[in-house]
Amino acid sequence: MKKTFLFGMAFVTLVSAQTFAAGAPKAGFKDYVTEINKHYVDPATGQFKAGAKDAYVAKMNIAGDKAKLLDQAMKSPEKKNTLMMLAAAKEAATSKSDKVTADAADASVALVLRGAMMTKIEGKNVEDPMVISNQAIKKIEAKAEEILTQFNGSERTAYKDVLVEFDKLVSTSKTGSYEELFLQSIQNSRGVTRDKAIEIAKKLRDCV
Repeated sequence: MKKTFLFGMAFVTLVSAQTFAAGAPKAGFKDYVTEINKHYVDPATGQFKAGAKDAYVAKMNIAGDKAKLLDQAMKSPEKKNTLMMLAAAKEAATSKSDKVTADAADASVALVLRGAMMTKIEGKNVEDPMVISNQAIKKIEAKAEEILTQFNGSERTAYKDVLVEFDKLVSTSKTGSYEELFLQSIQNSRGVTRDKAIEIAKKLRDCV
């Protein structure tokens, strides 16, 4: 994937290489992922080990409605892998006292768990803002493990700010679709207009 994720300056997606900002080899991060899987996942069932769900919930600061979505998410191999990767990213970030990346990992988990809240967009115009937002959210979730480009601290902060705001809006807002709240989170955190937020989401959607 290209690193053309722009939130005004640059749209940043949390992934493993960001955690190793000094350029540590990918193999180092794979070790974190391996250990996280050993700690939480029962190899026989592919689900949480006894007591591991509560430990994961506590580690990733999962609260309220999100905790109820965890079991369902674990049934999807793709979501399960992403959830474990994000836990590994937080573990590595915490070891480096990198609070920005650790917070971004928590917010990313919230996005993955709430995937079922997305609107059905089949048959809608691909340039409809809600379709653009929907597909941008899916890109964040689906490509989290593949986006291994290193970004600077301000870029990581931009990503974290958007997803933290998104999580807050979804948790507290009484109106607005999931997709609308995503656009609003870009507006709020980046201080941009709605049109600019749509443009940013479109760049994310179209990245390859």
